[in-house]
Amino acid sequence: MSSKIVSAFAVAALTVAGVTTAGHVQAGDLAKGAHHTITMADTTCAVGKECVITISLNALEGYHINKDYPAKLKADEVAGVEFMGTDAGGKNVFSKAVGDYKVDSERLGTLKIKVKVAKAGAVSITGNFKFCVCSDKECVPDSAQLKIPVTAK
Repeated sequence: MSSKIVSAFAVAALTVAGVTTAGHVQAGDLAKGAHHTITMADTTCAVGKECVITISLNALEGYHINKDYPAKLKADEVAGVEFMGTDAGGKNVFSKAVGDYKVDSERLGTLKIKVKVAKAGAVSITGNFKFCVCSDKECVPDSAQLKIPVTAK
């Protein structure tokens, strides 16, 4: 599996970059694999206030989200970022088990990451997102190493 860091789009206060697991990453994508894409909604955080970052898992044609898989993201510790997760694995773990990840439709899953950023400026949140997509013939557990640069104002 080859990895490639790709700069995505620049918004006035936020630049999103991603690590691809396969294929080409388009603007706004965090990662793309053979059977999925992972995207992020535009987010700007207010300093010292709870901020919700929304990540979407999209199953590609012929595949669907495995609604029974215990999907989760374990974020790496970052100076100046307080993670506000409620999973037993730690405040930096966001999972289906505690309602952070939901399957919205057959081909869309949404992960909500709650953080507080201590000071104004740019910070990168990284972590490993584990999930599973299935076809009629197979299920494909997968993971993607995400890099989410965020700017706080």
